[in-house]
Amino acid sequence: MTDEDFVLAVSPGRAGPAGLADLVQECTRSGVPRSALLLSAHRMPADLMRPHHLRLAHQALAPLASADRGQVFDLPGGSRVVTWRGDADPLLVHVLATLTHLFAGEPAIADITTLAKVYALPHQGQQLLAAVRATTPGPAELPRKTIKTVEKLDPTSLQNLEQALAQVNVTRFARHRRVWRVVQDSRLEIAWDKRFLSIPELTDSLLPGYDATADPWLFRRLTRTLDRRLLSLLGAPDELRACGPFSLDLNVSTMLSPEFLRFDAALPSHLRGKLVIDLLAADILADPAGYIFARGFVRARNYRIMIREVSAALFTALDFKALDPDLVELEFASQMPENLPQRPELVLAYSNNSGAIDQAARVYAAAHAIRLLTPRD
Repeated sequence: MTDEDFVLAVSPGRAGPAGLADLVQECTRSGVPRSALLLSAHRMPADLMRPHHLRLAHQALAPLASADRGQVFDLPGGSRVVTWRGDADPLLVHVLATLTHLFAGEPAIADITTLAKVYALPHQGQQLLAAVRATTPGPAELPRKTIKTVEKLDPTSLQNLEQALAQVNVTRFARHRRVWRVVQDSRLEIAWDKRFLSIPELTDSLLPGYDATADPWLFRRLTRTLDRRLLSLLGAPDELRACGPFSLDLNVSTMLSPEFLRFDAALPSHLRGKLVIDLLAADILADPAGYIFARGFVRARNYRIMIREVSAALFTALDFKALDPDLVELEFASQMPENLPQRPELVLAYSNNSGAIDQAARVYAAAHAIRLLTPRD
């Protein structure tokens, strides 16, 4: 089950072009107004027509599906229409802002309305259907270049990559993954968004043929560079003003950096106390004293600490009393620990590519009073 499936679980099932035409006809007959947003996938840049990018664009539309009478209509080639009834302006503003952020820096999409357009039904119903007919199927995935060998990242290639990063808008590599909270009647609501940069896609684009993770020390150097770029990206006043609660994947040393201080200074009051910093256990254990100092430093500024990507085996080995995180992201697997501590609070992470896995993870979460879930691609 994907992020958007959680939202759409409370909405009618997806339909295709025929179902959309029926809805337009029903609006015309009854006179009951609705709104519709058309995402025209064929207008996306060719290199963003891969399934992953389409999925991100589709997820951006998900909030509108939770509006009154929200419905989703999948069209050929990845285009999508979401319809709803009544006033959903705050949701619409959020969706358009998310799409704008997702495609920032793309010259072909100077204005997001070239990609996403809103129609008022019934009087613009025929215009909507004409626009739908104009959407042409695009390639599901561009053929990838065959790389015979994958090179290990070395100091020279790392320097080349960092120089390339200085010249590129990293917004196109910014990703988010939702963390959901189980509330009354087993319903799910968004707890926060995990914000991060996609290192595999970034490396594939800027330094194809290299494995960024092959050398742990150089990879850590790269992630520190990316931390600074991510903080600069999110530290823009307009970006933070429109944000809800989110978490950041960072290194321990980044929490004491000038870039973090500038980010913290730009944080608006409505986000203070609502952000989570995600750290890897390996980074913490590499410098325990630095972690303890940084933990106190950010907690004094009302951030919460989460240790992320903790396997079941690692979970049993870590001393959470000494590490004292606020949250731990526990990876779901076939063999899971049965004795869980009351603190810290747990976030259950799991693959969302199988309904059976999703069901098993949610059963385990319910049995162990885990109320935070984060499905992954």
